[in-house]
Amino acid sequence: MAMSVGIWRNAEAIDSTNGGMTSRQRGHVRVFVVGIEGMHTDEEVLNQYLGLALRLVVWRDDGHRRVYAEPVSIPAGMHAEFGRNFIFTDDVRFARAGVGPYPIPVHDRIEDGADDEGAER
Repeated sequence: MAMSVGIWRNAEAIDSTNGGMTSRQRGHVRVFVVGIEGMHTDEEVLNQYLGLALRLVVWRDDGHRRVYAEPVSIPAGMHAEFGRNFIFTDDVRFARAGVGPYPIPVHDRIEDGADDEGAER
């Protein structure tokens, strides 16, 4: 099943997510992280919480491992950018997944797929 994590918001209370998923939740916040190796994701639960589901994206940059989270569902022609919020949990599965014992940036600011010059990404 997916892992439940907390959201760490920008301390200045500035919403840079442009209404992204992490900005719409108030109080005690939990989202569901999918795509952690070795964890089964219950499709019924995922469908129920799709608006609150994140997937982890992992890649190597100059030999360094980079990780961020983005919404599971991003509309066609759109892309996700960093919105100044993070996710974290002390659940041991988070560290075992290679994420590490530190907060993960959330790319939940959804923008259209064109850059400032109008070129497609």
